[in-house]
Amino acid sequence: VVVGYVAVYFTLGRNALICSSAVVVVGIVVNCFVGKNRKANASIAVAILVVGLIVVLSLKEAGKLKLLLAFFANKKLDDNGRFRLWKEYIELFKENPVLGVGFAAHRIVYPGQPLNAHNTLLQMLSSTGIVGLALYLFHRFQTVVLFVKKLSFDRLFVGSCLITGV
Repeated sequence: VVVGYVAVYFTLGRNALICSSAVVVVGIVVNCFVGKNRKANASIAVAILVVGLIVVLSLKEAGKLKLLLAFFANKKLDDNGRFRLWKEYIELFKENPVLGVGFAAHRIVYPGQPLNAHNTLLQMLSSTGIVGLALYLFHRFQTVVLFVKKLSFDRLFVGSCLITGV
C-alpha cells in the first residue's frame, strides 16, 4: 500500500491517489475489526497514522503543506493535458496497429521529453500494437485467475488497493 502511494504520488495520479486513500482507510479499519491478526493490524494502523502525522507536520513546518493543498485545489480533477496526449498516442497506434511503434513512442510524440501515455492500455497499444496488448491483457487475466483461486479478505484488500492504483 505504501509503495502504491509512492508510485501514485510520483506519477501525479491525483484521481488514483484520492481513490487509493479511501480504499486504504476502509481496508485498515475493517482489518482492525475482522482481520486474522487484530492486534497486529491495529499496531500497523497506529504506525501508519503516526507516520502520516509526522509527514503532515513536516510539510507544514517546511511551508510545503499549503503548496500541496493549493496544487490539489487548483487542479481539482483536471485532465492536465492527458486527453490531448491520449489522442496523439492513438494516432501512433493507427500508424502501426499490429506491432505498434515500439517502446520509444513517447519520443515520437514529444522528442527529448521522457513522457508516457499516462494510461497503461494506450501505452501498450501504441508501443506494442494489438499483438502486444493482447499478450498484456492475457497476462492480466492470468493474474486475476491466480488471485481468485484462493480468495481471502486480505487478498481482496490488497487487490482493491492494486486495482485502485492501476
